[in-house]
Amino acid sequence: MTSAKRDGTPTIVPPMDEGEIENALLVARAARPELIEQTGAWYWMDFAERPAEDVRADLAAVGWRWGHKKRRWYLPTQRSGNKRYVPMNRIREKYGSEEIATAQTATSLF
Repeated sequence: MTSAKRDGTPTIVPPMDEGEIENALLVARAARPELIEQTGAWYWMDFAERPAEDVRADLAAVGWRWGHKKRRWYLPTQRSGNKRYVPMNRIREKYGSEEIATAQTATSLF
């Protein structure tokens, strides 16, 4: 998977294995999001308010990224060939959607 550094140079991000995905989801649940949703192989997360800086750093450390156009956090578990903006409703239509955790279920896990 390719992403860009702040200076615009691309970085290659390898696909995540199951252990890395599970760890990233545990860190996400501990951050107490409003929603964690799986669409296809990717995960998306919403917060009611902007998470604290240390929470954002923890999320980034395990692979979560901020999608400024969608205003959501996402976990790219595999490479995507699409480089253009696609609205969430189109992604849900194509890949389906499953709620992994909500604010209520995330807090009950800890």
